[in-house]
Amino acid sequence: MPKSMVSFGRYNNNHDRVDYGTETFRDCTSLTKIVFSDDLTNLSHGICDGCTSLTDVTVPSKLETIEQYAFYNTAIQEFDFPKTLTSIGYEAFRYAPLQKVILPIRLNTLVDYAFEDCTNLTYIELPSYIESYNRNFYKCTSVETVVCKSPTPPAVSHDPFENGRSKSEMTLLVPSFAIAEYKLDNYWQQFGNIQAIDIDLDYWRISSTLGMSNDQRWGEKPDVDLYYGGKFTVSGSNPLNMKTFVYYAGESNPGSMVNRTESVNTDSICTVFPISANYWYFFTPLYEVNVDDIRHSDSSASFAIRYYDGATRATNGSGGWKNVVSEQLHAGIGYIIQSNKAGDIYLPTVAETRTSIFQTEAAATVLEENQSESSAHKSWNLVGNPFPCYYDIYYLDFTAPITVWNTSKRNYTAYSITDDEFALRPMQAFFVQKPDELENIVFPIAGRQNTSTIASKLSAPAKDAQTQSRFLFNIEISGAAGEDMTRVVLNEESSLSYELNCDASKFTSLDATVPQIYTYDADGTRMAINERPRLDGRIALGVTLGAAGDYTFSASRVDGELTLLDTKTNTVTDLSTDTYTFSADGAETITDRFYLYASADASGIVSAVEGKVSVKAVADGISITAPAGERAMIASTAGVTLYNAELQGGETTVKLQRGVYVVRVGQSTTKVVVK
Repeated sequence: MPKSMVSFGRYNNNHDRVDYGTETFRDCTSLTKIVFSDDLTNLSHGICDGCTSLTDVTVPSKLETIEQYAFYNTAIQEFDFPKTLTSIGYEAFRYAPLQKVILPIRLNTLVDYAFEDCTNLTYIELPSYIESYNRNFYKCTSVETVVCKSPTPPAVSHDPFENGRSKSEMTLLVPSFAIAEYKLDNYWQQFGNIQAIDIDLDYWRISSTLGMSNDQRWGEKPDVDLYYGGKFTVSGSNPLNMKTFVYYAGESNPGSMVNRTESVNTDSICTVFPISANYWYFFTPLYEVNVDDIRHSDSSASFAIRYYDGATRATNGSGGWKNVVSEQLHAGIGYIIQSNKAGDIYLPTVAETRTSIFQTEAAATVLEENQSESSAHKSWNLVGNPFPCYYDIYYLDFTAPITVWNTSKRNYTAYSITDDEFALRPMQAFFVQKPDELENIVFPIAGRQNTSTIASKLSAPAKDAQTQSRFLFNIEISGAAGEDMTRVVLNEESSLSYELNCDASKFTSLDATVPQIYTYDADGTRMAINERPRLDGRIALGVTLGAAGDYTFSASRVDGELTLLDTKTNTVTDLSTDTYTFSADGAETITDRFYLYASADASGIVSAVEGKVSVKAVADGISITAPAGERAMIASTAGVTLYNAELQGGETTVKLQRGVYVVRVGQSTTKVVVK
């Protein structure tokens, strides 16, 4: 073919149908040799399907894609897969009498049954990364040796060698530094003979678990991708050298690396952060990044980056988002980014700071102090996890809560360092207030981990909180547009006013349709976490609703008794056992309708429609105060009615033995414990 040949037309001119191939030489049964144009990048659907005499193929050096059925039922015994090739389609080489298949190292797509019924095939070299193998070498009955160049055991959805030779009779050769992982893998351990070999490649992609210890290392200076789902741990004293290091982060299944070796060298680093269109994403760079170097995978896309100005909130009590105008994004500082198109954001490093991603010591980020008349608005900072791995917040050096943004739920969540088990994602940004006594936030290296699962806290530093005297109540609201949570902590040693070390001010969702729930401190500040003394147990509950519809209150944790009062309907609900649903006619903020009654002592709970009905445990039974004419019923938890009468007004005491009872007054039901 002449060099000017760069593509093939679709069969029947059906350009919009991918299931119609070119089939240019289909069933040319006398064709024995073909020299493709060197400028071709794609060998199309069925191009040589059924060329049963074809044995000699000169492949384009720039080839990127071999489509389905391209060499189906040919006589090809040797095929030179160029290093530029990235994709091989369905049954592309089925029935071909290939003896060896040496796939290029950067091939990333190998479709099901690509080499089905290649019964002469004895030797296979697999690339550095395939997302998941699935019957790719189905019925290849002569395979003797498989060389897998992946630094981590590849995922397998269905046995790639199904209905072929028994794996117990096959030899598997793998990189020497990864042999332990292969021998422990549920699939790859099935090979009868697993051997370690020194494979010196110029590219590795880490996509699952890899531990390098005892000075295990790869070759000279390869390109390395720490891909989505990769869990990379490095220790030992020998240097780890790379030419380029590409780190795939993001919010879903990010790569993760825990580095314990002091000498990691690389010429360049880039972080890949995937985003969807028109959503704000919170992140922190792992090194300094020049703003002008940031790019989107779609060159036609536009994007905006903002930072948080705590001084604005300290002055105004709200706000703080500002567009980035500086020349660089700084490591450890939080930012938000949004684009009009989905794609990947590329964050290349500033050369002078690239090694900060591999730090082996505790990391510290300076916190800004901004005084305010309100403690709830002072010294807010948007910072982030400085490590390319998950980080257990329990190890942070202070007790003040943190607030994180959940992109999928389009809402903020406040986490207590004392009470919650939570691991920050790699690069995850979060809000925190600067404690007066601290200049920075410190991340001890003990908190690093390669998964989001919380590890044992036995070695973690003890916190100052006296958990025996603290009682937690988590209250949720849910509706069609989403959900939200607030927390009340009863602690007789705390204050009604805002305390920075234990309270968390409410951050309102960036999406006005998501329902919001909060309580109030003594100054009327909306609270996501409200630690306070019980007093009379009555706590005002506020909600902000974005649209008409039904909304439901529930409680996921109740350390005692928790009752919800709806003053509009005079309904009382025991949230420790039930949920409560109400309707809204439209978008509104409600601040004077719902009240919580919380108690750590179940026998002292007041479940009341305030001013009309009161139900409480007393020394020898249950006291009911209600207007005349209300009917009261008391039943055991087994459903046996013990009292059923119309009240005469004032207080009525029903004598009962110790136990748990269900009390119904009018339309309100609650649970009472008599001790």
